[in-house]
Amino acid sequence: MSQIEERESAIGRAVLERLRAQNAARRLQGHRLMMAIRAIDEKNTGSVPLSGKEIIRLLPAAHDLWRDEPPSLRTVRRHLRNIRATRRCGR
Repeated sequence: MSQIEERESAIGRAVLERLRAQNAARRLQGHRLMMAIRAIDEKNTGSVPLSGKEIIRLLPAAHDLWRDEPPSLRTVRRHLRNIRATRRCGR
């Protein structure tokens, strides 16, 4: 391998490592968000399940689950569907 190819290969490995670290951080952030949503959903004792908007309002404002903005309604609804489907299946 020439020096240029070795340098490009090293840069490529560095980029891949950075992307892997970012992906791991995003996965952890998503898992924490799901756990917070699960905790709120499980505390609900009412006969009507909470909506995604209600969950967003109940999420702690100063929580480290997001950087600048709270999670999108679509994200919260997706987590709620997965949580409730898992609960129905008994997993």
